Amino acid sequence: MQKKILITILVCVLLILNYYLIFSISPTKAEVESFLEENSCDSRDVETWYEVEELCVYHLRRHTTTLGGQIFNVPKYSFLFVYTPFNYYHTMDHGEDERYTYTWIDTREGRFVYNAVNGEYIGEIDSREDPMKKYLQDMDDTVEKMRQAQEKDN
Repeated sequence: MQKKILITILVCVLLILNYYLIFSISPTKAEVESFLEENSCDSRDVETWYEVEELCVYHLRRHTTTLGGQIFNVPKYSFLFVYTPFNYYHTMDHGEDERYTYTWIDTREGRFVYNAVNGEYIGEIDSREDPMKKYLQDMDDTVEKMRQAQEKDN
């Protein structure tokens, strides 16, 4: 009886370890760049640049997965997209008041930002910082500056 319990525990531990090794290994920067080069975004049906960026990042998030540090395309209705390495990265150019949407990826070498439309490398960001929180803080700061400018005018 004790042997069955020990074997069951060992099998469960091995399954959890296997799951961790398969899905949690981050891709390398070279793997990401190679994947983005081969899988460029088709933007013929979209009219504005902002929609193109959003659509491309959405497509990467819904149709890719990471298995053992390699990035693969997955079928449209597959559950494996939950292991995608691609995330939304929004930024705003305050000089021109334009928004841009890129994708950030945690790799073994760090957290990098890429243009999802053409696969161009944008830069590296701090891996301790949540990009969405930073973007929301930037938006709040912009709104506050606009409010202060409006109060000065009145």
